[in-house]
Amino acid sequence: MKNYQRSALAVLLICIIIQACKQNSSKGMLNGTYIADTSMLQTIKIDPALAAEEVLSSSVFDSILYLPLETTSQSMFSEVSQLEVTKDFYIILDVATKSILFFNKEGKFHSKITNDNKNNEVTFSKLHGFTVDENKNEIIINDVYSNKEYVYDFEGKYLRFTNRSVRSESCTYLGNDRFIASRSVDLMLYKADTVFFSNNKDAEFSRVITYGESGSPDRWYLPVDTSVFELNELYNVDQNFFTGLNGGTFFSLPYDYRIYEIDSVGQFKNNFKLILPEELSLPSDFMYNDNYKHKRIKFLDNNKEIVYAITDFYQIGDQAIFRSVSGNDLYANYLYHLKTKRLLKVDHIISDKLSYKLPIFGKRVHSATKEHALISSLDAAQLFRVKVFIGADPEWEQQIPEKLKIFYRGNNLQNPVLVMLYLKK
Repeated sequence: MKNYQRSALAVLLICIIIQACKQNSSKGMLNGTYIADTSMLQTIKIDPALAAEEVLSSSVFDSILYLPLETTSQSMFSEVSQLEVTKDFYIILDVATKSILFFNKEGKFHSKITNDNKNNEVTFSKLHGFTVDENKNEIIINDVYSNKEYVYDFEGKYLRFTNRSVRSESCTYLGNDRFIASRSVDLMLYKADTVFFSNNKDAEFSRVITYGESGSPDRWYLPVDTSVFELNELYNVDQNFFTGLNGGTFFSLPYDYRIYEIDSVGQFKNNFKLILPEELSLPSDFMYNDNYKHKRIKFLDNNKEIVYAITDFYQIGDQAIFRSVSGNDLYANYLYHLKTKRLLKVDHIISDKLSYKLPIFGKRVHSATKEHALISSLDAAQLFRVKVFIGADPEWEQQIPEKLKIFYRGNNLQNPVLVMLYLKK
């Protein structure tokens, strides 16, 4: 009898262990929600007061290239809302004109995507962002207002749409038919995709999900307690995903000072944590204390110096560039050396002969390239104002590159100009 009891107990223990393994079979999973790997976490201390140093552009960059983008009636656009770089193209989203435009590496217009083709079986409701599958030469557009993704080729031709189980505001392609998507608190409060989440409560309140060809989430990260929020009490930023140069993707969220890196299978790594002076930081309980409910925007409006988002994060070698967002400054861009800890505010990099005395940065850094270049953009009107300031200087006009000479023969209504900034290694 005792042997029978022992055998039964052993079987019971084995069953318990097997069940536990099923529930936690994936590395980094906690209570059904995946957690970020923090073993390689790096801290970046940011004090804007110590970034007042002014330096010449030639001490920061090896070279600076200005690339005017061809302006025609078909290719004209307003501003660079998002930019992705492929082997052959600069692919630009302009939210204002609701279009995605392709320019080759010489700046020549190639093709365009809009949603005004009535021959398409369906069209997207709003153009908020896109992602690229360069292996297939395809553009995937995530429709914020539906469960659909729309696929186009690099010629601007509509190919198909696919259905997803879960809606999201932004997504990016990881490779191997895998995607990662970001969901806002508002989207959760609207109770979108209730049917799917009825069988998956862990994923329902996670701000980030990954999915494959089926469109159904298979990993989820960063859970949030939605009960402490009301609708429309959190600010958003233009972009959450930023292309990494080592095959990964950087990711950030407003109200979170961490920068995550995501690998090609959707594994989350908590790569960086930015530490700001206390007077510039959000209260530590800002995102979970019920006392802030329906008061969060008012709090930031009354404390405009507080940084509520870190965005536009890119890393090239030992250097990182990012933008801090506050009520006082929406476009405070910083360059940080990960080894020397040197912090430079981009506004304090002074134009010199390397940049032909022209502006260097626009409002944002849009991308980074494998050639160690950061890409920003400048309005044509801004560049023409500088020419007026410089005046009729024959020597300056002789020194500027041929592409800029051609650009200045036009007018200030031309397309924005891309600026490639090659960092010193």
